[in-house]
Amino acid sequence: MQTNQSSRQRSRIRTLANKTVTALLVMVACVSVLIALASLYSPIFEFIVTIFPPLRLFNLTALLLFIFSSVGLTIGLERYETLTEAKEEARKKHEEVVQVLNQIKKTVEQNDQNLVKEVAGIQQTLMATAVTVKPLIGNDVVYEESIRLIKACKGSEIIRATSFIHYPIHYANLEDISEPNREYLETLAKAIGQGKQKNLGMVYKVVMGFGLNERGEPPPEGQRPIRKRRELFRQNNALDRMEIRCLDGSWSLNLLIVGHEQMMIGFPTIVKDADMRTGILINHKEFVGSVIRWYDEFLWSEAKVVNWTGEETQQ
Repeated sequence: MQTNQSSRQRSRIRTLANKTVTALLVMVACVSVLIALASLYSPIFEFIVTIFPPLRLFNLTALLLFIFSSVGLTIGLERYETLTEAKEEARKKHEEVVQVLNQIKKTVEQNDQNLVKEVAGIQQTLMATAVTVKPLIGNDVVYEESIRLIKACKGSEIIRATSFIHYPIHYANLEDISEPNREYLETLAKAIGQGKQKNLGMVYKVVMGFGLNERGEPPPEGQRPIRKRRELFRQNNALDRMEIRCLDGSWSLNLLIVGHEQMMIGFPTIVKDADMRTGILINHKEFVGSVIRWYDEFLWSEAKVVNWTGEETQQ
């Protein structure tokens, strides 16, 4: 509570400081315009001097240069402060990811010593083998690669995913989400539906980051993505091929594991914007197999089944 109050107080002080600096810059700019006009047109200068006689003692050109230099210095300091805040935010995001990974490891140690070996095995695999890693930079690139992986499926794969990053509360329906994200979900539902038509065992499993209340209902930020997925899978006659579970928590990353050889890790990079804008593609059977074991035996087994459909709330 104390931390939240301090944060709000710092925010109010920063807002007040920004407003004060903006007002001063506007005033200085107005004065600069008057001085510039006085320098260019002598009648204006004579008129101003009659009001403020001490102005005859100043070198207007030097004064104008001083004012603009001050404005430039003020703007530069303000941008430096903004850059410092952005660096601090990036540092906090990095610490958050590290804390989440440490918490996962602690939870694993408490529940199953065998899984500790699996997590250690994942680390050793990365260090000891030639894992093919492809960096993905940009929101469109991340989703394009996800779509490519889904389209390349043969129809019998298990698609494992997480959705631990909450979208803003105004994301009420499919039309509100980003175009790349919507295209990815549409491609996913279509691929699962086509696999079902061919009597293949393609399934979509997703662990989402929220808790359930006493009635088994997710919070509003959890209800929207569930409805979104159910709508698309119903359109493709594949509702029975989608399994949703939940864990009470939120991470600043998401996983997509396609089959047994390829996986993606996606990260958001803009504050309060949950879209994946940076990611890595890993193509290595042994490594991906280790992550699948961790997903199935830790995430999936610990998550609660979500039976809520939202249909009863719309009647």
